[in-house]
Amino acid sequence: MVITIEPRIERDKLLRLLGGGGTQKLSMATRKKMSRWEEEMSALVEPWLSYEVVRLVEVTETEIILEDDIGFRSRKIARTLKGCSHAVVFAATIGSEIEKRLEVLQQENRLSDLYVLDAMGSVAVEDVVDRFQQSMSERLRPGGRDVTLRFSPGYCDWNIREQASLFRVFGGKALPISLTENCLMQPRKSVSGLFGIRTFTGTERVWDENPCRHCSKLDCIARRHEA
Repeated sequence: MVITIEPRIERDKLLRLLGGGGTQKLSMATRKKMSRWEEEMSALVEPWLSYEVVRLVEVTETEIILEDDIGFRSRKIARTLKGCSHAVVFAATIGSEIEKRLEVLQQENRLSDLYVLDAMGSVAVEDVVDRFQQSMSERLRPGGRDVTLRFSPGYCDWNIREQASLFRVFGGKALPISLTENCLMQPRKSVSGLFGIRTFTGTERVWDENPCRHCSKLDCIARRHEA
């Protein structure tokens, strides 16, 4: 299924990505660039997201296996999706127009603008995925189900090479995202991944299954903290 979610640029997330979180403050020049690019973002983004709800056939200690014999090796994903009935596999992008503008800024040596716009693109595509996952959660809760944390190839212990297997879930459908030989996505401002669907008793929390609690890499940019 393909849906469109218009991204929002949340200032606090953008500030953290630009290094202005905590006690640090961004310069006035950087803040002015943020405001200017925010006005242009709507013309630069073409949000698109496709997803498939796939039956989860088996979960071992090191691997999950979906229907059509598509498997992914990751202890952390297997631990998180244990007890799930289905997995939601998704791919999202905000398109190539922002990439073209970033290339122009690079050519013009406008590196501070490049830095700000690149960060805004990252926040925008993550917001599309965040809101999609939240909408799935809201749809499932009345029936006593909910979603797990999500994972993307290349993060935690999930090998980025399995990106190719993830795209097999879409069954050869035409997607506005392609993979390089190294399994990186083009356009660059794209996110793919999966999360589980399971029944919750009401006493569990998503945080209880957060694999980041068991990881010693405290400086990871993708580390998920308890709310």
